[in-house]
Amino acid sequence: MSPRGFIILLVATLLAVCAAVVMAVQPTLSGADSVAGEQMFPRLSQNPQDASRVTVQTPQYTASWERRDGIWVSPERGDFPGRAGLANDIVSGLARMTKVEAKTSKPEWYEYVRIGDPSATPPTGVAHVTVTSANGDILADAVLGARSYSIAASHTRGGMFVRGSGDEQSWLVEGIASVPAGLPEWFDTLIDIPGPDITGVTILEGDKTILDTRKTDLTNGVYAITHLDPAVAGSDNVANSNSLRSLASGIVGLRVDDVRAIASVSPGATARTDRFTMTSGMQLDVTIFDVDGALWAIFKATAPQGSAGEALAADISARTKDWAFRLDGSRATRLNQPVVNLIQKPTEAGGGAAGAVPVPLGESGAPLFNPQGGSGPMPGAAVLPNF
Repeated sequence: MSPRGFIILLVATLLAVCAAVVMAVQPTLSGADSVAGEQMFPRLSQNPQDASRVTVQTPQYTASWERRDGIWVSPERGDFPGRAGLANDIVSGLARMTKVEAKTSKPEWYEYVRIGDPSATPPTGVAHVTVTSANGDILADAVLGARSYSIAASHTRGGMFVRGSGDEQSWLVEGIASVPAGLPEWFDTLIDIPGPDITGVTILEGDKTILDTRKTDLTNGVYAITHLDPAVAGSDNVANSNSLRSLASGIVGLRVDDVRAIASVSPGATARTDRFTMTSGMQLDVTIFDVDGALWAIFKATAPQGSAGEALAADISARTKDWAFRLDGSRATRLNQPVVNLIQKPTEAGGGAAGAVPVPLGESGAPLFNPQGGSGPMPGAAVLPNF
C-alpha cells in the first residue's frame, strides 16, 4: 500500500471510531422524555437499608462484601473487614442514580463508554456490581462505565454511563458510584510502626535465631549484632545498618494486596520470622512464607501487661490474628531480605557499623544491594533514614 493510501485508510478508520463514540453517547430519547429523572435502580432506591451483600467484578479482581452488624466483611477472605465506608458509598451511589438520557443499546459500541464486560479480554467495562438483600433479592445489577465530563452543569452530582447487566439499553445517569480500581484499595493500612520506635531486629527460621541485632544509637539508627548463627557467617561480621533499616521500613504504613483466613495456610516449621522490638515494650513477629508463588505473612503482636505497648499490641492482634496477608512486591522484598544482606565485614563498613554502606531502594522498592554484603554505595545513593 502506498503512503497516501495508508494515510487515507488511517483517517477513515479514525473517523469511523469517532462516529461510533458519538453514536454511543448520543441520546436516543429527548431530554423531555418521561423517563428522565427516574431512579436507575428503583428497588435499591426505595430500600437502601436492605442492601446486605455487594459483589464487585473489575478487570483486576472479584470480591464480595456482606454487612454484619453494620460492618462490611468479605466472606471469601475469612470475613475480613473492608475499609470503612467503601461498600456503603457504592450502595448509596447506586441508590441515588437518576436517569438523564438513554444512550447506546448496541453491544458493539459498549466499549466506547466502558459498559461492556469487565472480565473480557481486553475488558470493555469498568465494573459489574450486584447488590442483594439478606434473602437474595437483587436490588441492583449494574455495569458501571465511564464518567461523563460533558453532563449538563444542572446535574450537580456529576454523571456516568451505566447499564443494567441484563439490559441492552445504556443510560447517562446523574450520580456516581466509585469502585476501587484495585483490590488493595479495599483494605485499611494494617500496621504502621514508626521507624525510630524500633529498637531491635531478629531473624528466625522456625524457632532458631539466625541473627539478632539491637540499636546502639536510637538517634541515628545504628545497629549492632548480638547473635549471628555461625552457619551463616563468621563472628567478625558487623550489622549492615542501612539494610536493617530497609527491612524495618517494611512495617511502616504497611498495606496488603489480599487477605485469607489463617486456617487456610500453613507457614511450615522452618518459615522465616522477622521479629521487631519497640521502645514501648511491644514485640511484633512477621512470619513470611510462600503460597502459590506469592509471599504471604501472618502477624503476632505481644507486650507485657501494663507496658506502654499493651494497647497497641492488642489492637494489632485484633486486626491480624485470624488472617494471613499477601504482601506486595516491594514490601515482600524488604521484609524478606537475605540475612547475608543484613551483615557485612568491618572493612566494608568503613571501619565499623556506624559507617555502614548505604543500601538505597529502587523505584520498585527493591533494595539495590550486593547479596554478598556490598562493597560500596551505589551511584547517587543516600543513607536511609533512621528505622
